[in-house]
Amino acid sequence: TELLLQRYISFARFSHIDLPLPAETYAQRQLLMIQKMPKQALFAVLNVSRAYYLEALLTSEQYFDAVHTSLVWGDPVLSISDMSNVCALQYMLKAEKHWQLLRSLFKDLRDSGALTVAQTLLFDMEALVALLAVTMQEVVRWSENDDGSCDTPSLDASGWNRAIGELGMARMLVQKVARLYLQLTQAEDNEAGKVNLEQVLADAAASLSRCFKGSIALDIPSPPTQDVSLALAQVWELWLGFDWEVRHNVAANDKSIAAIGKAVNLSTSIDDDMNRAFEQYVLAALSVDPTLRGVVWAIARRQLALLEKMSVQALWVTLDRSLIQAAVRFEDTVEIFQASHWELLMGREML
Repeated sequence: TELLLQRYISFARFSHIDLPLPAETYAQRQLLMIQKMPKQALFAVLNVSRAYYLEALLTSEQYFDAVHTSLVWGDPVLSISDMSNVCALQYMLKAEKHWQLLRSLFKDLRDSGALTVAQTLLFDMEALVALLAVTMQEVVRWSENDDGSCDTPSLDASGWNRAIGELGMARMLVQKVARLYLQLTQAEDNEAGKVNLEQVLADAAASLSRCFKGSIALDIPSPPTQDVSLALAQVWELWLGFDWEVRHNVAANDKSIAAIGKAVNLSTSIDDDMNRAFEQYVLAALSVDPTLRGVVWAIARRQLALLEKMSVQALWVTLDRSLIQAAVRFEDTVEIFQASHWELLMGREML
């Protein structure tokens, strides 16, 4: 069936026939996989070619999981753009939760040798399959026509705090990457520093991905508004470029001012966009709960990012003292840090 479908698609493209967007097509095919996997599980439970259907089920799981990831993060091979539509993202996060529970049941099914146990698992699976199917139908719906009119996630104070706190963490980690990178440019054969940089690069990428797409494991919601989602999508694109520049320069031992300057400028652009996303997140949170005190904590946490940013700017100035603009930016960051520090100490009515 898959081969036949690909041939139809190839023929349609050759004939210049308009096709649905790849993301919509693959989202709809996920619905077919949701129907297919329970049937494979049922045959395995009934001991009808059990080994064959267990293997087929595992293959279907892997396919569903790969396509799910492609729908969220994009896949140039499949011509799928990364998902930034706020409504579709919210439902994909719900689908992720149902899918992880269902996949756990499939694993129990494969591990179980007793027919009665497997039959019990099938009853549990039925409810999850129904939930996943309904959620994926919403993904298809919003992928086809996402006007941002879906309900924003129902978050309590702790939910908003986790989301805004993760954004602050990601912002700090990006600046920490820039600081560690600049320190490496002034050292010779610092293998420990390279290992540390590699770890912080991974930590920053993981934190940014949680901000951009949400996280079931850490109970972090996807972006609450389209403005926040688009801002974080821009941050992610800049991060990919920054990550590449840092890794490339370190591997090539390129310590030229031009190479370092490009990486530093990317880190600055990321921080500027993350600050805008932070402000939009705070506005969205306060529009739901004007008394949300977690905003104060988030501003306090932002101070950590500003400390890292000041270190980056100071190191950059020491590398090239002719960079008057960099010195001005350093002074501006110091002023922002000091102003926030006194606001946190003395208070401010709007906080």
